[in-house]
Amino acid sequence: MTRWWPIAAAAVACVLASACGSGTAGTTAGSTAARPATTAAQAAAPPEAPAGSPIRFRATDGVRLHGTLTPGRGSRAPAVILIHQYKGTPYEWDATIPYLHAAGYATLEYPSRSPTEDDETVLARDVRGAIAALRRRPDIDPRRIAVLGASIGASTAAWVVGSRPDQRLAAAVALSPQETDAIKHGARTNRFRPHDLLLVADTQELFAVKAIRTDVHGSGVSVTQSRDEGHGVDLMDYAPVRRAVIDWLNTRTRAS
Repeated sequence: MTRWWPIAAAAVACVLASACGSGTAGTTAGSTAARPATTAAQAAAPPEAPAGSPIRFRATDGVRLHGTLTPGRGSRAPAVILIHQYKGTPYEWDATIPYLHAAGYATLEYPSRSPTEDDETVLARDVRGAIAALRRRPDIDPRRIAVLGASIGASTAAWVVGSRPDQRLAAAVALSPQETDAIKHGARTNRFRPHDLLLVADTQELFAVKAIRTDVHGSGVSVTQSRDEGHGVDLMDYAPVRRAVIDWLNTRTRAS
């Protein structure tokens, strides 16, 4: 099991530096964005998202789960499945959902099977059940489903998009993932091959995402660094991180 770091955040804006994979792992190109003129707190917030509706689904091992589905914009909207942090709750995504809705996405947030669960290979069963449930809905485009996770949810998002490529996810974003035993073993045995995966971390946890980026055998894996402190979902407080995440999702869901 992995010990997950406590949440920390600084009330200043981020500067992003990106190293993007193209084709196969190991080929990178870097770029640095200029520091924005306004802080995240000063950035204009989007309108509130509409009220969500209850949704029930089963994990792939039969566990019953429930969550909230916030509709997207349009009749066949892209969707983002939100995976919360270790000992967290779905409510930690409340500040993020309006930004995703403004970008056109439906969102599904749900409590993981156990508030103390910290095994991404188990939590992946919940995510795969959520993917299957969304693909059956007429208001969701089954070709444009992505996952966004924080902390243990980040490692779960990476594991889902990397351990079973047949899930045909459009994209995945991992906020402060850790290089867990499952990911390291999967990388050594060539069974962890993520695609369209964005790894995000601050300077203190950048070593973990760089280790994942170095080890994986997949393609289209990118690393984005926040130079101000924050763990997991707290990174979405910063406007540059939000833009990087939404741009990543937009590029890949449009291409799906």
